[in-house]
Amino acid sequence: ECLKLLNESLPAEMGFIKVIQISREASSLSTLVTGSDYSVNLIDPAMESVFKNFASRKEIPLETCHQFAIDGFNAKVEIPITKHKSGKVVDIKKFVGSLSLDESGQRLLIEMKIENGATIGIQHVVKALYEIDVEFPVTRERQYIWNQAMKQSPLSFESDQVAVNRQLLDMTI
Repeated sequence: ECLKLLNESLPAEMGFIKVIQISREASSLSTLVTGSDYSVNLIDPAMESVFKNFASRKEIPLETCHQFAIDGFNAKVEIPITKHKSGKVVDIKKFVGSLSLDESGQRLLIEMKIENGATIGIQHVVKALYEIDVEFPVTRERQYIWNQAMKQSPLSFESDQVAVNRQLLDMTI
């Protein structure tokens, strides 16, 4: 009933797939999440001049500029930035799990890591890739917990943990 009422109140293009109850003792989602996947629409007309500029500066064909940026990023040993709030210098690369192009070459896929509750803004990564101080339109695709070498929703992780704990409790009774 809850799922039905939620979806009825949302715009047609949005909707929930499932609703699960989590315990009051559950850890907050922000402490559970260990990574996020992002995408950048590389064919966004607003970004065309940025990519043309990058290709021109590197003296490479425009059609190869995205893979060139990824390869250049991966080749660097470290990419230090200063965090605005703390003033702490951190290595961007420590927080990037992977960079790749989708099969069509129209989206840049970025897997970000959260290390001990810390991460960096996705814009730092994209700016470092193209060596330019311009904000990119970025979409967060999902957040997850690494669980047994698989990405898992933090909500299902909590649900699974509750089920395991119930099963263990039943076994001891």
